Amino acid sequence: MGQKSIMDIHSKFLKRKIEKSKQTYHNEWILFQESLSNSLDTIYKSKRKDGEIEIILNLNEDSVIITDNGKGFPHNPELLLYGGSDKDPTDEESWKYGGSQGVGLKVVYFNTEDFHLTSVIDNQQWTAHIKDGYKYLTSEINLHFDDAPKKVKNENGTQIRYKFPVADKPGRVHAFLNDLFYDYYETIDSAIFSPKNWLELALLNYFKSKTYAGDIRTLLEINDIEICNITVKIIFDLNTYKFIKELPEELIDALKFYDKIIGISFQNKYWDIKEAVGYTKTGVGRPTLIDEDIQPSGRGNKHNTSL
Repeated sequence: MGQKSIMDIHSKFLKRKIEKSKQTYHNEWILFQESLSNSLDTIYKSKRKDGEIEIILNLNEDSVIITDNGKGFPHNPELLLYGGSDKDPTDEESWKYGGSQGVGLKVVYFNTEDFHLTSVIDNQQWTAHIKDGYKYLTSEINLHFDDAPKKVKNENGTQIRYKFPVADKPGRVHAFLNDLFYDYYETIDSAIFSPKNWLELALLNYFKSKTYAGDIRTLLEINDIEICNITVKIIFDLNTYKFIKELPEELIDALKFYDKIIGISFQNKYWDIKEAVGYTKTGVGRPTLIDEDIQPSGRGNKHNTSL
């Protein structure tokens, strides 16, 4: 097992740079957006047509697991060190996608108490581990990794697991759900959508319109980006969650419709309003949508779409 120091803890410049980076990142970028971006990037680079990404957010543990079947994370621990990157600044193709392996993960692991990476490339697996990354201001942070990959029969891909520090206040998964509620609850008509469906619809809209998972290029079919399937799961236990009283009552009511897990699945296409129709209540009159195709002349060609 190899070991490298993430950085020289005596470097005040690096500490300030890390702290500034952390302050400029919104919660959801630290929580899952950076890791999701990297997973999409490695799938796009692999050119595979059956790409899969799974995101698991655990409310009670304040932890995240993101798994993909992309090309895998190279056995190069330097990419995980501060300042490490596999992007070539002179290669336009290298900057084509939303993220790049290793880029942005520094901000993630400097906020976690436990960070694990497992990667498989051509039946060769290696792992890396960073403990107490959030203590970088006062402690030396080390990267532990396999000196050499071991042979396995698993397919190519990467899994990243991390947990945020235990605190006396709600964590990052809680904050994400709280923001989701206040961003969407008042805008989704309760006469059309049930409490259960509004939460699934809110998650779907969020991931397809506010993350790299919602790619406008795949919706319009104007690029060579491959379609991949993405699953998002939120695990929770309201009976043991100690900050339950700090969740909005309406959100708690929505979570009670599920047996400790809520999940959505979708493709990496930008939000399409047609998807909302499938979440309407049974017996409610479904809307007739109007598509507008813009012709070269600039005039709209409107037609009804029956759903």
